[in-house]
Amino acid sequence: MKSNDLHIVVFLGPTLERGAANALLLADYRGPASRGDIYLATKEEPDAIVLIDGVFENEASVFHKEILWALSNKIPVFGAASMGALRAAELTAFGMVGFGEVFHQYEDGTLDRDDAVAVLHGPSELGYHPLTSSLVDMWATFYNAEKARVIGVTEMEDLLSASAKTNYRMRTYDVAVGASSLSYAHQKQLLSWIRSNMVSIKAQDAVGLLRHLARMDGIPPIEPTFRFEWTIFWDRLTRECDLAALGISNLELTGILSFLVETHRYEDIEREAIAIILADREAFSCGSRVEASDFNEAALAFRRKSGLTRASDVQRWIDSLGLTHSDYVSLITNDFHLAAAKSRYAPLLSWGILSALLRKGELSLIVEQVRRQFNSVQQDGDP
Repeated sequence: MKSNDLHIVVFLGPTLERGAANALLLADYRGPASRGDIYLATKEEPDAIVLIDGVFENEASVFHKEILWALSNKIPVFGAASMGALRAAELTAFGMVGFGEVFHQYEDGTLDRDDAVAVLHGPSELGYHPLTSSLVDMWATFYNAEKARVIGVTEMEDLLSASAKTNYRMRTYDVAVGASSLSYAHQKQLLSWIRSNMVSIKAQDAVGLLRHLARMDGIPPIEPTFRFEWTIFWDRLTRECDLAALGISNLELTGILSFLVETHRYEDIEREAIAIILADREAFSCGSRVEASDFNEAALAFRRKSGLTRASDVQRWIDSLGLTHSDYVSLITNDFHLAAAKSRYAPLLSWGILSALLRKGELSLIVEQVRRQFNSVQQDGDP
């Protein structure tokens, strides 16, 4: 399967323009990743996740555990250029694939500061246009200026130091060069040279990774080499992410649960929820992954059960409930896991049904009614 036929989620911001990226690889492009975004992307079961840009400092950054969650679900995760290079260097031992010069610099310890790839950028409406320059790009440009003999070694070291001392929100070539000990005339000469010769190894790494993925003849699922540890903190994070994705606050959740209790529906909904959770957890423990054929079969069964015969009916149903495509995928996946659990535990299901009826106090009444029906049939059949 060619890369263009795959569902690849790419988190991209100021490192590379979206149009340039799309020309290299057709993918599901999203903005810089923040905490929870990779977890939510994993629920869609894409063929691969690519992390290039992520938020920094002002918002919660991508959590290492959500990348491990994607890897444990057999989804390949690639990282390069910016936050992706940093996280890949930290998680390469667990199977995250790093790519490019920035990744290698983090991996071998040449880079040891998170803000070396950070930049201030504009909003999504303006295409995340970078407003400052990253330290790694400035250093590469200053090294090239020394090689081109625009500056000497001592002046280069002065510029490297000046740029390193500048906060990433203020880090521009004008500021860094202005903070150096170069004469005013030399500063003007250097800035003129930079405008025509500046380099971005971040952009080069992003381009290289997207080209690499475009050339690949399919991206097979990975086999995780570690056991994912489900913790209370992870439970809290996933709950917060799921609520945020639904647009529901914690206060509203409390109100919903109270409403279910008041309308005497809580216990039934709770049991259905527990069944879904247990089926999903078992699928995860078994390392099972919903393949395309399985998903299509489960989707067809769901559509038949719901009376959604045409694709337009499905979209109308999704819109009427205020769902997203991701929500629909989750529903189908849950149905598949429930069906798999039902098949796996078929020998125990009858006993489970009897236990449920016993708990409801209905077993003896139903047994008595069934016995009466059997006796009636036998009597009707006597000569």
